[in-house]
Amino acid sequence: MADTITGAQQDRKTLSKDEEQIVEFSPRTHGENKDLLGELIRQVQAAYVSFLHAQRKIAPAYREGQRHGEQARKAIEEQAANICAETIAKAAQAIVKVEREAEKTYKIVNPVGAVPDF
Repeated sequence: MADTITGAQQDRKTLSKDEEQIVEFSPRTHGENKDLLGELIRQVQAAYVSFLHAQRKIAPAYREGQRHGEQARKAIEEQAANICAETIAKAAQAIVKVEREAEKTYKIVNPVGAVPDF
């Protein structure tokens, strides 16, 4: 409990010091506040104009990057289609080869004119 009181007393002392500092600062006059506000507005406007200039410079580079990305994507799709077509052609050739081998094997096992065993 004693710690709580001590902590509260320290908080009051800190508040008192802060209040003293606030009182020590002389308040700005209405004209000074208006000048400060005007200066801040000019700084914000200048920063916004700088932002717009930077954005205009960055936009073409961004579009160029997108264009290169699109070209790369199309190239990869084309390459994949070519590989797929080549694989299908090889598979078709393999099927034809296997069918020929099956026919040869069948003819060897079952010569023409042979009577099947049932």
